[in-house]
Amino acid sequence: MDFSIRRVISETLDLATERKLLLLKGVVPAAIGVVGFGILTSLGFSQFGEQDGLSAPSGWVFLLVFATFIITLLLFVKALVNSHRVYILNESPNLSEIVKWRGSDTLFLKASIKLILLYILLGFLLLAVISPAALSESSTEDGFAFGAVVATLAMQTIVAYVASRISVILPAAATDHRVTFSEAWTLTASHHLKLLVLVGIIPTLTNAVISLLPDFDSILYSIVLGVIWCMVTLLELGLLSVSYNQLCMLYEQEHTS
Repeated sequence: MDFSIRRVISETLDLATERKLLLLKGVVPAAIGVVGFGILTSLGFSQFGEQDGLSAPSGWVFLLVFATFIITLLLFVKALVNSHRVYILNESPNLSEIVKWRGSDTLFLKASIKLILLYILLGFLLLAVISPAALSESSTEDGFAFGAVVATLAMQTIVAYVASRISVILPAAATDHRVTFSEAWTLTASHHLKLLVLVGIIPTLTNAVISLLPDFDSILYSIVLGVIWCMVTLLELGLLSVSYNQLCMLYEQEHTS
């Protein structure tokens, strides 16, 4: 078995096509939560608690919106976990399992928080090291702008590289496995550049292209755009899930033969 970019993409597309109904079923609660949060936010900050002609939401409205935000966030975590489990385990959860909080959801949430904190720390370190070096020789406005671009690209590349290697802890957590940063680094050591393409470059370019789509004040257009984002996100999750699954199988083959 060989780990290749073409193989991962091909398997991801095959699984997404084969298990599309399971994937869509797993994200429905999160989609409903997002819509509900948007509606409550719009109502809470435009219609409630108006004072002197200005929108001034009352305390209970803030609490309602905040509670809805937390619920939506948890449903989003559930959707991510459900998607990883469909790709890796071919799990077919019923309605209660889709919304019921499980141990894998807690593991995934903890892993996500760890990743976020690591990215923040890495960002600060890179900002402190790369930015002064890139801008130190910039004596003109053009030179400063060029240095800023170089610094930004360098930081984004490093963060993408690190993220592509340690983000495998997410599908691991979603499937009830505890994987540390060092274990993730070891697991991805032999295929780090391929992972950078699959988990770093492809999603970044895809998201950049979609973000260029025009914005229209239309509910129907917003729904269509939301569906596109959902489909792209599911495929990006598939790339990560399939990459992790194939790397685990390769690692087991190498250490059992």
